[in-house]
Amino acid sequence: MKKEFMEKKSTFEADLILQELRLHIKMDGEELTAQETALYDRQIRVWGVDAQRSEPVSLEPFVHLPRTQLLEQRTSHTITILNTPLNILTLQSTLPPDSTIRLASLPFKGPDQSLPPNSENIDALPYLLVLHLCEASRSLKPSFHGFISSMDPLPLCIISDVFFGWTVEIANQLGIFHSFFLSSGGYDIAVYFSLWLNLPHSCTDSDEFLLPDFPEAGASHRSQLSNQLKSANGLDPWLLFLQQELSLCLGSDGFLFNTVEELEKTGLGLSKSHILVSGMNGTVAEFCKNIVLAGVGSLTLMDDRLVTEEDLLANFLIRPDEKEFGGRSLAEFCCDSLREFNPMVRVSVEKGKSCCDLSSFDGEFFDKFDAVVVARCSLAIKKVINAKCRKRSKGTQIAFYAVDCRDSCGEIFVDLQNYTYAQKSPDGTIDCLLKYPSFEEAITVPWQTLPKRTTKLYFAMRVIESFEQAEGRNPGETSLADLPTVLVLRKELCEAQSFNESQIPVGLLERLLAGTREYPPVCAILGGILGQEVIKAISGKGDPLKNFFLFDVVDGKGVIEDISNPTET
Repeated sequence: MKKEFMEKKSTFEADLILQELRLHIKMDGEELTAQETALYDRQIRVWGVDAQRSEPVSLEPFVHLPRTQLLEQRTSHTITILNTPLNILTLQSTLPPDSTIRLASLPFKGPDQSLPPNSENIDALPYLLVLHLCEASRSLKPSFHGFISSMDPLPLCIISDVFFGWTVEIANQLGIFHSFFLSSGGYDIAVYFSLWLNLPHSCTDSDEFLLPDFPEAGASHRSQLSNQLKSANGLDPWLLFLQQELSLCLGSDGFLFNTVEELEKTGLGLSKSHILVSGMNGTVAEFCKNIVLAGVGSLTLMDDRLVTEEDLLANFLIRPDEKEFGGRSLAEFCCDSLREFNPMVRVSVEKGKSCCDLSSFDGEFFDKFDAVVVARCSLAIKKVINAKCRKRSKGTQIAFYAVDCRDSCGEIFVDLQNYTYAQKSPDGTIDCLLKYPSFEEAITVPWQTLPKRTTKLYFAMRVIESFEQAEGRNPGETSLADLPTVLVLRKELCEAQSFNESQIPVGLLERLLAGTREYPPVCAILGGILGQEVIKAISGKGDPLKNFFLFDVVDGKGVIEDISNPTET
């Protein structure tokens, strides 16, 4: 299957088409970043698209209209997008008045297909009807064929989504070059095709299995599969639909992947990475979602605490149904949800209630991971876990991250030890080295030696951590009643550091004493930044964060602070 998947026609027209279609990963000569490419996955898919011209030309993939418009401006291509009536109205609103891109409707009425009125996309459609809509799309085949065959001259290329494999048959009948555009990279899609077309997990009693014709993917594990894929038995409607459409896809002349070569290499690196997280709060839930969607190899969750009402406020991975709690842990709930995001990622649960339990694990346990993320850990425990990551016994290093979200503020600490990464320069790509201090080394840097512009939130976080340690409190076990004692401690710390107390405002300390409450928007920001940094660290590409990121919703700013001794650069 892999060989068929990667083949494409060698004719002049086909080569030219595929070459020009790769323009979608360029803008002004620059390759898309991983963040830009990730945005593609959020674009709306349309039913079909074609391009026409009297000489060999090609079409910008349709899932990202700005790129389509860029190709429109740079070439004389005639671009036609086919869609159903309501979706055409949406597309019309996104195009400028002077656009030459043609929009054409294919007749489609939901009630004629036993669907609710105005059911032309999945935006407002119940999940149980999504398959019905996909199956109903086959009713477009006659009108699609009629529209294409009536064009004079015939379009040079037809591009469609993999859910519309029937467009291959029409292209072959009319002698038109056909390609599919996919919103993921080649590696991910090859795995996806192999799983659904072959159901390799159903052919063995073992939890591990290989993908037919794709040994490069390595062994997959049953726990990586979505519930839908696990239950596929050869007769269920989703499987029958997917196998029919994906089989037709293999007859296409080419596949266009939403990727660049560098990103694909990154994807392969991510697929071999193993991440451990401890503390499943709202911020970590956002982080886990991001790296699971990015396609890490495995993710291990550790948090045996039972679900509480407070968890429901910020952790979107937990369904808000008390009847379903049933004594299950936070990690178990989150594990089930994350598996649905990306069945290619192995998500598992490790027993342990908190970072305190994790700190008692021996070094061999940590050797299994490439990165360790801890949330809302005490000052002492962060030091212990960070030190164990630094004493890793195998050849490579463990990246250590600590994240803490308190009310409307948050902080991320990063320790990549001695880290080499690739940085672009006018003369090409150069290797750069960054030396990171440990958490203990960083927080002992004298305050008066730090730049005057250092954010006040950094110092306030150190005061709150010191208070919790002195009082024997767990992180977040605070309230406004603690403010008088905290102010006394602030005074003592500032005197010891020869530091001005006014740099740690009372109002900021009051917000940090709000307890374990998290603001979902702050969780989303911290989780997004954390996910981005872990991906950069694993891939070795992009300037990494050194070594604190602090965010305060009051001023809406995220600040990176390098808290290191002058010799640590």
